[in-house]
Amino acid sequence: SAPVISWAGRGMTTGSCCAVFAAPAPAIEYYAADSAVAATTSVPHPYPVGGGDAFVKQALSDWQQGTARVFCVLVDHLEAGVVGLGRVDHGAGTAEVGYWIARPFWGQGVATRAVSHLVRYAGDNLGLTAIWASHLERNPASGRVLAKNGFTCLGRFVTPESYLAKFAGEPALRYCHRVTAEAQLNDPLALVSREAAA
Repeated sequence: SAPVISWAGRGMTTGSCCAVFAAPAPAIEYYAADSAVAATTSVPHPYPVGGGDAFVKQALSDWQQGTARVFCVLVDHLEAGVVGLGRVDHGAGTAEVGYWIARPFWGQGVATRAVSHLVRYAGDNLGLTAIWASHLERNPASGRVLAKNGFTCLGRFVTPESYLAKFAGEPALRYCHRVTAEAQLNDPLALVSREAAA
C-alpha cells in the first residue's frame, strides 16, 4: 500500500500526506494550474493539459528509483497541495524539500505541518541527516515555514539556470535542516552548480 503520513492538529480536523501516486491526478492538475502557485514554485504555467497525470507517473518512477519521495497533502481528505523530497542522495544522507499549497488552504498552517512531518519521515524512514531547501527572496512566507521547522538560513544566492531555469538570476535564500560541515559539502545546489561549470 502507498505510504501515508497522518496528523491531527489545531486549525484543521485531520491532515495527512499520501504518496502522490495514490492521489487523484485531476485534483493536482486543477490546483497546480493556478498562476499564483506557479509564481514562486517550479510548477510550470500555463500548466499543460494532462500534466497532473504525467506528474503522478513521474513521481512513481522517481519513488521506485529512490531519487524522490513526493506526497499529496490532504486536509480533511481534500487535496491541498504537494510536498516532497527531491534530489535524494542516500550515500550523502541528503535531500531537498519542496512544496506548494493550493490557494484555498493558504494561511492555515498546512505547509508548516506538512513539512514538519516530511522532515521526520526523511530521518525515520530514509535515514537522511541533512535536508536542504530554498525559496525566492520575494516569497518570505516560504521562509517562515522553514524557520518554524528548525531550518537554518545559510544566506542569499542568485538562482543559477542549472538549478532552476525558470527563476534564473533571481535572488533566493538557502536553508538546511541539521547543518553540519559534511552536509554543506554535499549541498545539492553547490553540486548542480559545479556540474554545470565543469
